[in-house]
Amino acid sequence: MSPLASVILRWLARLSALFFACVFLLILVREFLAPQSGPPSGFVEWAGILLLFIAVAGMILAWKWDLTGALIALAALVLHISLVRDRTYAVVWLAAIPAVLYLADWLLRRSRTPARNTTP
Repeated sequence: MSPLASVILRWLARLSALFFACVFLLILVREFLAPQSGPPSGFVEWAGILLLFIAVAGMILAWKWDLTGALIALAALVLHISLVRDRTYAVVWLAAIPAVLYLADWLLRRSRTPARNTTP
């Protein structure tokens, strides 16, 4: 993969993570300021919000640490799926896009860099 394609992939991951983070925070603030159905009432609802917040935090961390941030985001999304039973997981699939892009960028950059010889 060319260096330009790698840069495009990295910025696509960053912009999609920023977009998802802004939309998530906008929905969260809007729901707490003018609730449509009242505040979250149970443990599962609060845990779902917390796990999505952790996923967003992982995406933001991935700006600096690609692999760590992507793995945090993906782990939080997997926990969200296992805990929150929903009819569709559209939000989770959309949230997974930036994390997968970060992971792909990390893998491509790692495969392009030659391994250093550590023997004396």
